[in-house]
Amino acid sequence: MEKIENKKRAHPEIAPEKKNNLMNGKDTRNQIKKFWYPEKDKDGNIKTCKVDHLKCIDFLREQGIRRYDVQEDFTFIKITDNIIQEVTTTYIQDFVIDYIKTFYTTNKKNEEITEEQVLNAFYRSPNIYFSKSKLSLIGNETLEINQDELDCSYFYFINGFVEVSKSCIRLRPYVELKGFIWKDQIIEREFNPNAAEKSNFQTFIFNISGQKESRFQSLKTIIGYLLHSFYDYQLKAVNLTDSKIGDFDEGRTGKTLFGRALGKTKNLVELAGKSFNAEDEKKYMEVGIGTQIVHINDAKNNLNFELLYNDITDGMRVRKLYLKPFIVHAKLIISSNKPLAVHGSSAKARVIEFEFADHYSKDYTPEHEFGEWFFRDWNSEAWECFDAFMINCSHEYFIYGLIEPDEINLSQRKLINETAKEFAEFMDSCFSSDSFPFIVFGKEFDKKELYNRFVREYEDYGDGRNKITQRRFTRWLQIYAVNKKLSYREDKSGDLRSMTFFQE
Repeated sequence: MEKIENKKRAHPEIAPEKKNNLMNGKDTRNQIKKFWYPEKDKDGNIKTCKVDHLKCIDFLREQGIRRYDVQEDFTFIKITDNIIQEVTTTYIQDFVIDYIKTFYTTNKKNEEITEEQVLNAFYRSPNIYFSKSKLSLIGNETLEINQDELDCSYFYFINGFVEVSKSCIRLRPYVELKGFIWKDQIIEREFNPNAAEKSNFQTFIFNISGQKESRFQSLKTIIGYLLHSFYDYQLKAVNLTDSKIGDFDEGRTGKTLFGRALGKTKNLVELAGKSFNAEDEKKYMEVGIGTQIVHINDAKNNLNFELLYNDITDGMRVRKLYLKPFIVHAKLIISSNKPLAVHGSSAKARVIEFEFADHYSKDYTPEHEFGEWFFRDWNSEAWECFDAFMINCSHEYFIYGLIEPDEINLSQRKLINETAKEFAEFMDSCFSSDSFPFIVFGKEFDKKELYNRFVREYEDYGDGRNKITQRRFTRWLQIYAVNKKLSYREDKSGDLRSMTFFQE
């Protein structure tokens, strides 16, 4: 990686020609510019203060305020150099009022109209000057937004932007940036191309991978995939779930911390999973134009994954107050204590599932292990190591692609979630008997006889509160085959209903 020395500054430096193309938020507050004037009577006495609407709109444009069209609707932005910030009508209103106060701080003695008279003109009728329809006259601007490409990601730091591809990790000066960027894409840290990747955070990632190199490598490519803000290819949601098999799903394995770490590098919105309703048209209300990752954290066990298909592949339909719905493309994370119910090739093509090892728990957290609170307690060196690791994950994603992880207990946990723990144990025992296994691959067995064996061994499923029918038991057999990656055949001959399992 090449090293570029830049002094720390408040905003990235851009190419001079871009400043010439637009008055991109250049601060003109010290320039004498008025968009108000006195209204006088026939004797020349000041009656009141009037606002020149055209000059007011021109002033806002000079300050970098623009209308930003979002599909069928629009919002407002402020451009400062090549940085775009989404703003509200209230922000614009406050901006104007603040300008007037600043203006009178330096020009009070030379003015016919007092500061109070000017402010009263705006206070009397704010809707006239700051309504959405009035401000839409500011006009739109065609902006070239700098975006990730199929084979390249960009990360924006204070001292330059980092270009990551299969062949390189390169820190470049902002004068070489092709287009504009959103303010919330800027990482308020300097990137050190010589920083070591080894850190407590890297150890944390290794631990939640089960301390297995192959799974660690897989998780690094998953991180790289999530940090790649490109959407014109086969997109997948990432399901983060636990691996421990037990009677209770306690969580606390590091999924939330993992998601928030991504938010330290890309623009991430975290949604509360327990209140997330996949059928609610306002479910993505918190998602913004510049959102790059959406994390549904601690999703409900009954989340209907099928309802999210279009959100994953075609973009999320965002409905906000006072705006028509618009589409945002973002990578999706779904974290859940239990694995998602994913059935069929269509669903499996839309998700990659990663189990968090049970290294951490409510009784043993990263704080216990490392003696620090991640992010809050980090010094500049720790942040440099974190950034180096995340950038390297992006690099490895371009080299290796998205690597499917080896399972820990995923299939078994799915089987238990969709059937019952007792059923899973019973079926495993039907294969494991050395002397006389009831089920042999390639040999048919009587489903009714197997059902009778099960309810005799687990009486609660025969006449107790968990009573199960023969039909439901057959469905469980089918689920067992799918989760164990077995093929099966069902036959009917008279009163006999048989089934045969085959190893794929």
